Amino acid sequence: MTFIDTVRARAALKPRKDPHWQVVAKGLAIGLRVMEGAAPTWTIRYRNATGKQVYKPLGNLLEILETKRFDYCHGLALKFMQEQQRRVDTVPGTVAAACAAYVEDRREKKGERAAHDASRRYARLVYAHSIGAIMVADLTARDVEQWRSALVKFAPDASEDKMRRARETANRNMTMLRSALNYVYKHDWAATPRAWAAVEQYENTTGRRTLFLTLEQRRAVVAACADQPELRALVEACLLTGLRVGQVAKMTRGRFDEARGTVEVPKGKTKAAPITLPSAAVKLFAQQCRDKTPAAPIFHAPGGGFWNSSNQWNPLIKRVGKAIGVPTLCAYDFRHAAISAMIEAAIDVYSIAELCQTGIEQIRKHYGHLSPAVREKYDRAAVL
Repeated sequence: MTFIDTVRARAALKPRKDPHWQVVAKGLAIGLRVMEGAAPTWTIRYRNATGKQVYKPLGNLLEILETKRFDYCHGLALKFMQEQQRRVDTVPGTVAAACAAYVEDRREKKGERAAHDASRRYARLVYAHSIGAIMVADLTARDVEQWRSALVKFAPDASEDKMRRARETANRNMTMLRSALNYVYKHDWAATPRAWAAVEQYENTTGRRTLFLTLEQRRAVVAACADQPELRALVEACLLTGLRVGQVAKMTRGRFDEARGTVEVPKGKTKAAPITLPSAAVKLFAQQCRDKTPAAPIFHAPGGGFWNSSNQWNPLIKRVGKAIGVPTLCAYDFRHAAISAMIEAAIDVYSIAELCQTGIEQIRKHYGHLSPAVREKYDRAAVL
């Protein structure tokens, strides 16, 4: 994976016709074209709502201090992405227009990331679909049912699990559409929400994770990252805390208090909150914080900057999974393994929920059932 966010990383790039790209957000990348005998030039690339890649050349940026050029481009790239997301060709009053209006509401209330995720989902599922052209005031339950049914696609011989997951995905997409329609209903786009309220969610779609990394597998994962120290530190932090990879990737040096053994988890799916770290995690965090400024990432990506998105760590984790014989390995498996291991150790669910930033009901619903240690506890109970 290419990085161009530091002067040192850019100096190591070889001249070539195509730019060297660094992904900075989902669908968004900054490129640097390195040529013989000429100053490198910068470019922004974004995959818009229709799936088309659009570009914006920035020139050589020699007027910008070399150490500040990537940050300057990053700011321009985010603005370019926002401009592209607003260019959704919709007829006023239609379902597509309702979704576009809701995206802007998400941007104002939840931020750019939430707006970006919603925009891409609507682009894939609504804007190019016939339902997008229907006026919200004329929408019927039959229209919504047909749209929802078209989302559930699987082969005739598909397993029960594949069908369940397809329906689960359809439920999530239906929730997104319903949110947009409810938003415009409050703004008098329709006289009643009956058309979408009458369409019920598929039932019995929630499944538990079937992969539980054993202690040996967890150690194998860490060992397989030996030649990638940045990835290894990130993975270890997730395994020691049970936090989401995205939360760990956003942590800054200034939020870590080594004396108290605490760190503030940045806002994500949950609100920003301080947590008490296990001793092994405190040691790891302290090592990673050495000689860093308060604004620097605790766990930096190759090249020294922040891990910007899952596009950076997911391919690396997949490669590690194949190396240890677990080809389905993904970032969430670290969180699942950590929480399950804590349950094995008989840590109470309240403490686990606080450390891992999740709900008690979520723990009861999804974790702990896969561990052989649970069966051993049952077997020790002399019931008969």
